[in-house]
Amino acid sequence: MGAAIKLIGKEATPPRAQMRKTARANAYLCIDLCSEHNFWTGLTMNLSEGGVFVATHVILPPGTLVAIHLELPRHRPRIMTLGEVRWSRAYTGDDDVPPGLGIQFVGLDEPSLTAIRRFVTTIREPMLFER
Repeated sequence: MGAAIKLIGKEATPPRAQMRKTARANAYLCIDLCSEHNFWTGLTMNLSEGGVFVATHVILPPGTLVAIHLELPRHRPRIMTLGEVRWSRAYTGDDDVPPGLGIQFVGLDEPSLTAIRRFVTTIREPMLFER
C-alpha cells in the first residue's frame, strides 16, 4: 500500500458539515478494506477522527463491518482498525459526485486517533495563484 497520493487541503464547510463534531480534511490516501467476502484497495476522499469516505465502486450495505488498513504520510505503523459502513453512494454518472462508502471507525486505538487528529489539523490549504 502506498503513502499519500495527493493532499488537497481542508474541506469547505457546507451546512450539513457544520453539525460535525470533529474536523474533516480532504485527503487522497490509499486505503485497504476487507469485508467478509471482499478485499480491495480504495482511495480516501476525506478523513476525520470519526471516519472516512472511500471512493469506490464496491458498494456495501449500511451496517457492514470492514477491516481498514490506512497509511498516513510520515506516520508509522499503518493504522489498522474496524469500520462500519454508515452509508453508500452508487455511481450516478456525475463526476463531481463520486461513488463510495461513508465509514465510521469502530474501536480506533489512542495512538491511531492521535495520528489522525494530528494529520487532519496540520494539513495545509492548497496554494492557488491567479494569472
